[in-house]
Amino acid sequence: MSAPDPKPEMKVSRTFIQQARELLNEDYLPKIERCLEKLTDEQIWWRSNPENNSIGNLLLHIRGMLANGLFAA
Repeated sequence: MSAPDPKPEMKVSRTFIQQARELLNEDYLPKIERCLEKLTDEQIWWRSNPENNSIGNLLLHIRGMLANGLFAA
């Protein structure tokens, strides 16, 4: 009988991140691209008021998170 894995939470974390990457690349990214194709540049950067973010700004935040944050490879 083998010894129990001393850090099972690491396996769960790796599994979660792998599944999140797959969802982002295979499901969410194509949907985002299809939606953006329907918008003009003006619509992408429009803000309803100064306190709100535009779609483009939100996408920049997501891009930064993917490149430098939790999902960096």
